[in-house]
Amino acid sequence: MALPASPDRPARPGTVSAANYLLYAMAALVVADSIVTFGGTNAAGRAAMRAGAPDPATADTLASFWTGILIVVVVAEFLFAAALFTLAVLTGNGSNVARIITWVVAGLAICCCGLSLTGGGGRGIARYSGTSGSVNQAEVQRVMQQQIPGWLEPVNLVITALIVLAAIGVVILLALPASHPYFRRTPPGQGWEPPVPPPIDNG
Repeated sequence: MALPASPDRPARPGTVSAANYLLYAMAALVVADSIVTFGGTNAAGRAAMRAGAPDPATADTLASFWTGILIVVVVAEFLFAAALFTLAVLTGNGSNVARIITWVVAGLAICCCGLSLTGGGGRGIARYSGTSGSVNQAEVQRVMQQQIPGWLEPVNLVITALIVLAAIGVVILLALPASHPYFRRTPPGQGWEPPVPPPIDNG
């Protein structure tokens, strides 16, 4: 929600509103990506860990470890989505600090997601072994490739590409000249000031 316009702050321009919508969209996409990844790889990873384990006790440990890693990733992505949502609210209310932080966060998102696109997100998951020693790594990889649903990689790639495009849009929109006045603070004495009440006559 944006603060109401005042004599020292113009109404929120369309460029800032559009950037806000893109930030909200990024937050939703990050949440969707975490849910899709967990749903598409948890069962496959657990099956792969069990298939490559040398004994039942190790199989249970590795399967639990796999799920734990995915939960940590999901929590981290949810926190990132919450940060994007917060930045959208703050930039919508004219916070220049939030705008600067948004540029940094969006830039990092572009770099990280861009690397993920070139690395082929889902293929990286399918190649994951994460095991050593007496664990049969070849079996782990074989089961992973067999169990991971075929739709996971294209869906992940589409979501990642949309996040990159949205982040680029946010950076450009907040940098446009039309956005600057909304984040520019008016020096003291040049904006609206409340009227000063007359002194009280005690005589």
